[in-house]
Amino acid sequence: MRAYWRSAIAKALEGQAFDRREIERRFAAMGIREEIVPGENACSAPQWRALSRKVIGAGIQSHVYRATTHAIAGTDLLLLVIDRPRLTTFFHISQTELIENAPWPVVLRDPRIAAFAGRLRAMSREAGWAEVGGSIIRKSEDYRSHDYQVIVGRTTWVPFAEWYQRMQQSDAQMPGGRPGVELAVNKAVAGEALTTQQRRTVLWMLAECECPEGQWQEQQRQEWQEET
Repeated sequence: MRAYWRSAIAKALEGQAFDRREIERRFAAMGIREEIVPGENACSAPQWRALSRKVIGAGIQSHVYRATTHAIAGTDLLLLVIDRPRLTTFFHISQTELIENAPWPVVLRDPRIAAFAGRLRAMSREAGWAEVGGSIIRKSEDYRSHDYQVIVGRTTWVPFAEWYQRMQQSDAQMPGGRPGVELAVNKAVAGEALTTQQRRTVLWMLAECECPEGQWQEQQRQEWQEET
């Protein structure tokens, strides 16, 4: 039996898809001497792209194994099927750089998300408009009345929470009202990829979480004074 098949069987039985020691050894030969965690600080180019990073250096190649098990009818045995190992190029995080404003959905890696997860969810439930602006206000809502044709004004935009109006007036505005904000927050907390606008919304909300109550008013006043 060839050596790589023996290694494949051993790794499959251990539930691993790669040889971590081999990857660490090859990175060490390049001068990168630290604990390597494939999927975290060592990924393939497509994986880094999904994390909004691009490759700028040469990586290392290592075998990746794919194994599946199938039950054998009438027995308690499992059939282990191992595909031929394929070479995959891994790149260390130091061999990549961040892509600013990536146009595709990417995972937002920000430690503040876990710290403020509860508050983000609470804010998402406050999102939306209590009253939608621009609707006609009639003197009478009875369409049979002559006063129904008399327009006395229009409704104003009234948010459920004050912060939501400020967010909608910035570049972090999120279409879709409360459902749109809740979707962005839930995806961020779950570690799922976000669109550019969803990332802007979540980052704006994180900044709001860090800002003590009342401090934003002072910041707004200072910005207004600087503009004038």
